[in-house]
Amino acid sequence: MLRQGINTSETLAALAVIGLFACGSLMVMQDDSWWHLRCGELIWRTGSLPSHDSLSFIPAENKYGPNPEWLAQLVFFAAYSAGGLPLLNLLGGLVTALAGGLLLGAMRGPIERRFFLLMLSLPWLVGSLSVRPSIFTFLGLATLV
Repeated sequence: MLRQGINTSETLAALAVIGLFACGSLMVMQDDSWWHLRCGELIWRTGSLPSHDSLSFIPAENKYGPNPEWLAQLVFFAAYSAGGLPLLNLLGGLVTALAGGLLLGAMRGPIERRFFLLMLSLPWLVGSLSVRPSIFTFLGLATLV
């Protein structure tokens, strides 16, 4: 049986997640976003993590350390290979919306207050999120909370 009327709590939660998805889908490519894509391609092609930096203008011979962002780089490259920048932006939107939904569910208090607090973060998200491994850090933080 269908319910009658509109549930304010569910509507506000849906609007928050949709807003976060929209912001995440508009992520920009920064200079190092392309570097992360190229590293993901190298890891994909070789099947191993690079032991030296072959992409920098001035290679840092014998100074290249571990690459903690390798998994994100592989995910970015896989999304880019499958659907180009549109799919990469969709991935960013999904990760951001999932993180926001987790944070919304973790907050306590009236839905109106939680919605307002989450919407306050939108300007920060639009300005700070880009196609970089840090979007997975945002998701990890939301999961931890």
